[in-house]
Amino acid sequence: MITGELKNKIDGLWDIFAAGGLVNPLEVIEQITYLMFIHDLDDSDNMRARESAMLGLPFQSIFSGEVKIGERTIDGSQLKWSTFHDFPAAKMYSTMQEWVFPFIKNLHGDKESAYSKYMGDAIFKVPTPLML
Repeated sequence: MITGELKNKIDGLWDIFAAGGLVNPLEVIEQITYLMFIHDLDDSDNMRARESAMLGLPFQSIFSGEVKIGERTIDGSQLKWSTFHDFPAAKMYSTMQEWVFPFIKNLHGDKESAYSKYMGDAIFKVPTPLML
């Protein structure tokens, strides 16, 4: 059973999503999972970069260089959680909606992989910048 501070944080998240109009528990959990994945992707990339530097090995970040989404391009570093989570709400929301979410949907180029099949139908449903 979850008690105390953690329970209060979880209840707070549920309240935020409900106030924003997302009341289906599966959709809430799905959206939270996407956000956690994006955060962990940045953490993992940073950790691999540190380990490679420590061992003197080459490292190619998934966020390095230009990232193409449709016909537009953006500097990959702008897609890192550690970069965009400090943006003002409206800019963070548009970055997430227009760039970060499409980026994670297409991370795995193999359209037959389990990741690609699951993410193919993924939808960013957070309705407002303030909710994000």
